[in-house]
Amino acid sequence: MKLERAEPYAQALDACLSHADINTPLRIAHFMAQVTHECMGFKALAESFKYSASGLLATFPKIVGTPTRAHILANLPPDQLADFLYGDRADLGNTQSGDGYRFIGRGFIMLTGRFNYTACAKRTGLPLTDHPELLQEPEAAALAAADYWATNKINEAADRDNVRDVTRLINSALLGLPDRTSNLAIAKKIWVAGIPVSSSASDSRASPPVINPEPTPSAP
Repeated sequence: MKLERAEPYAQALDACLSHADINTPLRIAHFMAQVTHECMGFKALAESFKYSASGLLATFPKIVGTPTRAHILANLPPDQLADFLYGDRADLGNTQSGDGYRFIGRGFIMLTGRFNYTACAKRTGLPLTDHPELLQEPEAAALAAADYWATNKINEAADRDNVRDVTRLINSALLGLPDRTSNLAIAKKIWVAGIPVSSSASDSRASPPVINPEPTPSAP
């Protein structure tokens, strides 16, 4: 990651930690491991719809269904593909025309769906329903990630050092668990001293920005 891009990301993530009581080295390591995976090593703050047929089948097996349908869908424009995958889904709150593409995954934890955007907006004060693209800005993305972490009480799983449970609270299908586990190994080397690393990871991939391991305390 280029320095001019890493600095605002690191500053935003550092500033958000106190909002979710991410205030121990182990909690920080788990948080950073997850956001690193969710935004593809800090390469994107919005979901990409440049899927291959095999990628669609692996990520959305129940919705895509068959290899034949996957090949057809892989050739759709992004807005049409997003509306196929996410549109008219009550579980995401996408009940209005165009919601599928309007409320695609964005931010450091890839918030998805009108329901999640609306709930986050109410808790944080961010106008995400009217301006969902705000989650592609580092400050809003970080605040939304911290809000999601706190709302879903992910610190409890992080305190147990259970990457599977942490992942399940972010992605119930446990997609990307090996990568998230590798990210945690890297994060522990940065933030956690004396806790064994459970798996190895290549240093060739993008590593998380180094943020202050001592979060700024919340104001009394």
